[in-house]
Formats: sequence, structure tokens, C-alpha cells
Amino acid sequence: NSFTTLPESIGNLTSLTSLDLNYNSFTTLPESIGNLTSLTYLNLEYNSFLFIPDFICDLEINSLYLTGNTLCFDLPECITNLGSQDCSWLILGDVNGDEEQNILDAIIMVQYILGNMELDQFQLINADVDEDGNINVTDIVVLIIIILELQ
Repeated sequence: NSFTTLPESIGNLTSLTSLDLNYNSFTTLPESIGNLTSLTYLNLEYNSFLFIPDFICDLEINSLYLTGNTLCFDLPECITNLGSQDCSWLILGDVNGDEEQNILDAIIMVQYILGNMELDQFQLINADVDEDGNINVTDIVVLIIIILELQ
């Protein structure tokens, strides 16, 4: 399978008790999943999730499977005992993935802000250098300061 998104209408399946989404390319869950009040089994293994939304804790899930995802951000309080995750790819400012923060990353960010290029999920996370949830000129300025400090 290589599904990347679920429709919001999945939340209309309020009697659904089991949902197996393993071995796909999901990165997020629609908020409507929170409407699945009968859901007790959720398998999200081997996808591309970086975080699990807080609304997952509002469900009555007895079995939640997350193996094979790179969960690098704070997890909801109801999820415990996951162990450490490999987040070595997370270098804020390294938009091109060369494991360095340099002017090429700033150029890519400018192109993205101007609408001349799109970024994938990992690039979007690394481009948000000031971690405010937006990619804008401030991120470029912060990146340039980081680059100058590395010199």
C-alpha cells in the first residue's frame, strides 16, 4: 500500500472498532478520527508519522501500534514507553538534507516562500528554524545567523 491521506469522512464511521493503516505513507491523521468513539484497535505501524495528535487520547483505544515511525516530537501524555527514537535527520535549517546548514538551504527556503518550489514533510520541519509552525523570512534570518556563527 502507498496511501498518504485519509479522507475527513472517515470520522463518519462511528461504529468502527478496528483500523489497520500499517505499511503506508501516512504522515498525519485527520481530526475526524476523533469521532471514532468505538475505535479500540489502531495500527499505524510503518508509516511516516513524526508525531501523534493529542486527540488520540480522547479515544478508547486498547491497542495502539506505532512501530516503524520516526516519532521525534512530544507525544500525547496517554502514550508512554516508546523508548528513544532516531531523530538524527532533524537538523533545523538543513532543508536539502545534506546534514549541513548552509546558504543552499536558505536559497531553497526563499524559493519555497516565493511559491517557486514545494517541500516534503521533512523539509518543512527542518525549514521551520524558529519552530513557530510557519516558514517565513524570520526562519531565513535565523538560519543565516546560524550559518554565520558556524564560520
